[in-house]
Amino acid sequence: MKSSQIKIASHVRKHQQRKRFLVIKNAVIQIQSLARGFKDRQIYQKKLRKFAAPKIIRFIKQCLGVRFILVLKNNLPSESPLDENWPKCSVLFQPASEQLKILHHAWRCRKYRESLNEDQQQIYREKLKASELFKDNKTSYPESVGTPFNGDNIQLRENPHWTKAKAKHDVPVEIKMADNVTKVNRANGKEVAKVLVLTNNQLILFNPKSLALLYRIELSNISTVSLSPYKDGVIIIHVNQEKQNKSLEKGDFILNCPHVIELVTKLSMFYEATTQNPLKVNVTSKLSMNLKGKTTDMIVTPEQDSETAVFRKKGNLISVSC
Repeated sequence: MKSSQIKIASHVRKHQQRKRFLVIKNAVIQIQSLARGFKDRQIYQKKLRKFAAPKIIRFIKQCLGVRFILVLKNNLPSESPLDENWPKCSVLFQPASEQLKILHHAWRCRKYRESLNEDQQQIYREKLKASELFKDNKTSYPESVGTPFNGDNIQLRENPHWTKAKAKHDVPVEIKMADNVTKVNRANGKEVAKVLVLTNNQLILFNPKSLALLYRIELSNISTVSLSPYKDGVIIIHVNQEKQNKSLEKGDFILNCPHVIELVTKLSMFYEATTQNPLKVNVTSKLSMNLKGKTTDMIVTPEQDSETAVFRKKGNLISVSC
C-alpha cells in the first residue's frame, strides 16, 4: 500500500512540475522572441527607411505617372493650333504637363504648316515679317493682321498699257506689289500721283495715266526706310545717292501709300533676299531725310490719327498732320 502511494504521489508531482515548467518555458520563449524582435527592429529600422521607402515611393510615382499619361492621351485637345484647351493634372506632374503642352502645340503647328500650299505659306511668312516690323510700333498694324496682302492692289496686270510699258522699260515679268501712291515733291511738299511697282529687285514709279517710267530704284541702293508710328501711310525711302543715276541724284523719296504695311513688309523681304542683309526700318514721329544734298526734317502730328496725311513744307521742315 505504501509503495502504491509513493508511486501515485510521484506522478502527481511530476505532472505539476511539468505543467509549471511548460508555463515558464513558453513565457521565456515569448520574452526572448520579443527581445530579439525589438533588437532586430532597432538594427533594421534605419535600413528600412533608407532602402525600402524610396522603392515604395518610386513605385507609387510610376503608377501615378502611367495614369497621368493615359488620362492625357484620352483627353488631348483638337489638332487646331488655335485650340488652347489642355487637360488638368496633379501638381506633381505640372512641369511635365507644361512641357508636353508646348511639344503638342509645336507638333500641331508643324502639321498645319505642312498642310498648306506654297501660296498659303507665303501669306504667313509675310504676316510674320509684318509682326516683327510693326507689332507695338505702328497703330495701323492691328487692322492689317486679318487681311491678306493682295500684292497687285490696282489690277495692274489687266491694264492694257502695262504690257507695252513692261516691254519698253524692261520690267521683270512678276509683279510683287502694285499700288496707287502719291510722291511728295521735294521742292514744295505737294503730292503727285504715281503708280508704284515692286519687283524682286527693283522699286519703280510710273506715270498713272501713260505708265511711263519715272523712277527706277534698285533695292540694293536703299539704305533705310522710315515711317511714323501712326495710321498714316507716309514712308521715306532713304537711298544711296549716285550722280550716274538720275533717279537717285536728288535724294530720298517721300511717298504716301495706302498699303504701307504691305509695302514695307514685301520690300524688307525682297531686300533681304537680294542683299543678304536685313532692311533697316525706322519708326518714329520725327524723321530726317536728304533732299537735294540738304538735310530736311519731317514731323508727323496725329491730330485725328487717320490714314489721310496733309503735307506742309516750310524751309527745311516738312510738317505732316494725320
